[in-house]
Amino acid sequence: MIYHIFVLFSIVCFYLYYKEGYRKDIYLKLVFFAMFVIFSIEYYTTQDYSVYYYGFYHASSEHWESLYMFLVKLFNPIGFVAFNGLCSAFEIFTLYFLFRKIVPPKYIWIGVMFFILNTNYLFLYMNVKRQFLAMALIMWVAYFLFYSRSNKTFFSINFVKRKHFYAIICLFSGVMIHSSAYMGLFLFLFFFIKKRISIPFVIVLISIYFASFTFRLSDYMKILNAIIAYTTDSNYYSAYALQQQDYEVEGRIVTFFYQSFDFLLLALLLIYNRKFTNREYPLVLSSIIGLILFNIFFGNFFRLNFYLSMFNVFTIPLLISKIKSKYIRLIFLVFAVAMPVKLYYNAMFTKDKTSYMTAKYKYFYTIFDSKVDKRDMYDMIREK
Repeated sequence: MIYHIFVLFSIVCFYLYYKEGYRKDIYLKLVFFAMFVIFSIEYYTTQDYSVYYYGFYHASSEHWESLYMFLVKLFNPIGFVAFNGLCSAFEIFTLYFLFRKIVPPKYIWIGVMFFILNTNYLFLYMNVKRQFLAMALIMWVAYFLFYSRSNKTFFSINFVKRKHFYAIICLFSGVMIHSSAYMGLFLFLFFFIKKRISIPFVIVLISIYFASFTFRLSDYMKILNAIIAYTTDSNYYSAYALQQQDYEVEGRIVTFFYQSFDFLLLALLLIYNRKFTNREYPLVLSSIIGLILFNIFFGNFFRLNFYLSMFNVFTIPLLISKIKSKYIRLIFLVFAVAMPVKLYYNAMFTKDKTSYMTAKYKYFYTIFDSKVDKRDMYDMIREK
């Protein structure tokens, strides 16, 4: 019930924001403050809540990276709920800051509502709490590399700019919280790509997209294990490679509607890539690569893609702002609204279309509830 209230509250605030000509930021701030509250008070609703709750008080038994382990020990005296609230404050402020920097005010509501209603975004990020903290740091990498206007240097050396140093610090910090943040290196690669995508290369990328449905990452298990051994605790994360292999056999169940939206987004980003500014273009590349990798990564490896797909909440409203044709813009806008609404409806109002990840979303337990179902969601699915 409380999440429905949050959704309705956000809709009302965006309507008032529109009525005021997108000038009164108080309505935008209220939406993000409510989002912070939702992140902070969630209690045993998401799949991994019990993992982080237990691990916070038994950190020595966890395989967490050094910086996150340090933060857990530092804030252990105040308890997990307060620690979760502090992390949420940083994460939601990051989102608010970047929406204000990246997306024109008129189109912010599209990206935010896509994030709120789509169960593959807000709910999923709420689930991967440690990783979302690392993802927020990678968002700051994007800001310092592409959006910061500061040209201050170190020691008056022109090519050593502070913003680039800050980007490196954010990447390093992210990796020290969750090793998957190495995916932030893509942003440094995109920093050097200035050439826009030509028509022949559009065809190549679309071909690669369709080929990605049949690509098997597990065929390169030796390379995969070597990368894991070099970048992480191989004894712990090597199980992810085996999981990738198992899940590739099972495949991923994705509806035609969802796949249609992904392809439409990819096609429009490729077609309109020249319309984006130099600062926006790296985010477009992130979304394009993320759409391709969505078909390749399975199991826990799928989490790697979050560092690219998270920029969709910015590129989708940006794309709508670039499309000049009223009909194309309307069609894509309908897709961009209908797709998250459909996922939200499936999770909140149906019984046969929920998964082990979405099983408890409709109840949305909070720290204020006296009766909370703490069963594992796998058990809930099995009991149906």
